Amino acid sequence: TGGNSDGCGNLGYLYSIGKGVPKDEAHAFTLERQACDKGSMRACGNLGYLYEIGGSVTKDVAAALALTALAAPLAVVFFSGMYLQNRIDRSHPEAFSPKSRERVLLITMGDHLDRSQIVLAELANAPESGKTDISSEQQLASRLIGENRLLRQTAQYSGDASDAALLDQLERVLLDIAHSPTQVSSGELKDLQDRIESQGLLFKVRIVGAADRQKGLKL
Repeated sequence: TGGNSDGCGNLGYLYSIGKGVPKDEAHAFTLERQACDKGSMRACGNLGYLYEIGGSVTKDVAAALALTALAAPLAVVFFSGMYLQNRIDRSHPEAFSPKSRERVLLITMGDHLDRSQIVLAELANAPESGKTDISSEQQLASRLIGENRLLRQTAQYSGDASDAALLDQLERVLLDIAHSPTQVSSGELKDLQDRIESQGLLFKVRIVGAADRQKGLKL
């Protein structure tokens, strides 16, 4: 079932980072692949990341992009894929001008960071008292991970090191949120809040998101 496949994928993620279990990237890959085969889109995205970084599995950029695309909204897949394809293979005619592509990607990036900001702000401002239900934040974080990876890959290919670094930082926090228990203790909540605060992530996401959206609208 979807729930079991997500649980298998969650376990794979824990093995990939060594959280609560010994770090084992090979076992993580096996679990994520099983979960992806059973229909977990979150696991497919995680599997794509393992193909992207290599290590226990041969690095495969094409497989990484294909799997990551399964976990991202159609619009992000289309425009990121269009941009990456043009960067990789310039023999095909462009359907959109460079200015149009940049405008759409900037607005898409701004929208993505706006929604990410909602997740971060909700958690950063949540009171530390007993058990806290973060299921709504988890659902949104899970939906954001796939598109975050595609946008990060697009930023890397386009040479935008600043956006790529921010999206990498954001992705790690979104993954932690998505793979946390639905009911977190005050200590677990504080750990998430400390990560958001110590990296200044909420501030960065708010500023860059607004700037990218405004720049895109002006093009």
